[in-house]
Amino acid sequence: MYSSGYLANKGRSYNVAGSTVKHKIAGLFCYLRKVGTVKVVFCRRKGDNQIITLATNDLECGVKRVVEIYRNRWQIEVLFKSAKQKLGMGDYQFLKRRAVDKYLHLVMISHLFLTHLACKELNEKSSENATKPICLAGINKTKEYLRNILLLNEINQIKPDSRSNVAVRITEEIKEKIGVLLTKKDDYTNLKDNISC
Repeated sequence: MYSSGYLANKGRSYNVAGSTVKHKIAGLFCYLRKVGTVKVVFCRRKGDNQIITLATNDLECGVKRVVEIYRNRWQIEVLFKSAKQKLGMGDYQFLKRRAVDKYLHLVMISHLFLTHLACKELNEKSSENATKPICLAGINKTKEYLRNILLLNEINQIKPDSRSNVAVRITEEIKEKIGVLLTKKDDYTNLKDNISC
């Protein structure tokens, strides 16, 4: 494969921002019909066999900077994948553009809300470790946690008839079980099904 040979011969090791692992990076200029001259960048993390090939039309941009831009962009790709798979971003059935726009806004607001809930439960503050990414539990686990909170709130609203000891006992058992689920923060923080850090 051309990229592995080129990277082995011409690549240099770089410290890429946001990564603790060195990257071997090499770049060259190519001409693509209908696009023009582009810079092609080959990148491999130390200890990894996979080579990532990137192309840019910004010919002045250095190879290290191209990889850093790609790393920053990757978090956006993860956001959209999560929104599509877990929050139904592509499941709209509207025909009008305005309705689709509103639906997409609601999906993104839902994602923000769930992220806020996850941060609140982890007691993360933006000022602490500002350079390190925050590792949150995935969307599914956060949705489950939110459902339990809402269910507990609904159960707390129930005013069982004082004559029915069975209803009072069942309500208290459900509250206790959900309370146990909500206090298992270790389970909550250890599950990171969508975000890798």
